[in-house]
Amino acid sequence: MENNIELIKNILEVFFKNCKVEDFNIDINSYNSNEKLIINVSLPTTASIFIGKYGSNLEAFEIVLNNVANLNNQTDTRCRVEFDINGYRLNRQKELQEMAKKAAQKVMVFKVPVKLEPMNARDRRVIHNEISLYPDIYSCSEGETPNRRVVIECRE
Repeated sequence: MENNIELIKNILEVFFKNCKVEDFNIDINSYNSNEKLIINVSLPTTASIFIGKYGSNLEAFEIVLNNVANLNNQTDTRCRVEFDINGYRLNRQKELQEMAKKAAQKVMVFKVPVKLEPMNARDRRVIHNEISLYPDIYSCSEGETPNRRVVIECRE
């Protein structure tokens, strides 16, 4: 696993240097006996091009880094990688939780279902988790990817 962590770090260093980004920091931490890697990159410049719309580029990075982390894996347990740039994922999670709270209030007051914008599975999960805290309402996903969305409704 240590070799794969070094390989990941080298890949990211080469990538950001080739993109002419200077003075970046890569922080890699492993948890649960190397079952989970959390990779945080701090960039001094605007990171939006690397993050992508709603984190789409982060997801692509994460898929590649998951594959690299599991190269030559001799065990049945796969390592899971979480990749973030400039704290985008945490900020997005807070934003989604606020969106879920506002939608929940609207559903409770007006007793009508609320359909949220289409979003990826990770974002939908954040919404579902937040809505699960409200006993009088529930959430479900509808539609097909990439137009899959969360619908929040009152329990009857």
